[in-house]
Amino acid sequence: MYRKSLKLSLLAVIIVGIFFIFIPFTSSLKPNDATFNSAPHMDITFVKKGQSIEFEVPQYKIHISRESNNRIVVFATPYRDGLYQLPEFNWQRSLLPCRSFIQEFGYQCLDTIDNEAVWYSYMKWDKGGKYIGEHKWGEKIPNLLIPKYKISAEQFTFLGL
Repeated sequence: MYRKSLKLSLLAVIIVGIFFIFIPFTSSLKPNDATFNSAPHMDITFVKKGQSIEFEVPQYKIHISRESNNRIVVFATPYRDGLYQLPEFNWQRSLLPCRSFIQEFGYQCLDTIDNEAVWYSYMKWDKGGKYIGEHKWGEKIPNLLIPKYKISAEQFTFLGL
């Protein structure tokens, strides 16, 4: 009888102890204020409905659009040495260089070599970053990357990918 109550008491103490250990551990996983304040910020109050802006962070260009219903759409494109890096088949292998990428209707590479469009010009994305082009070689081209971000008081904060 005493043994059973001793085991239950010990189990209860262990469960309560684990609970109190995990509270500070899980709260420490959130980014602290210094990290959050050092993250790239962008004021988006001047972005009108239907307008898009972009800014550069290390290795990426961030595209921010405000749709007609005032919804903010954000996506990222790998960017290196002044060139957008489009995916060969996925974003882990983004190595197709493109200079002219942002267009009125959406996103597509309009680069030419010897007055002919480059072979990856079939890749097209809409203004929301969704792939709308044709599929070649049996491979599905992914949508544009959606970064981690936070918007508060019309301030966009880039938190990474």
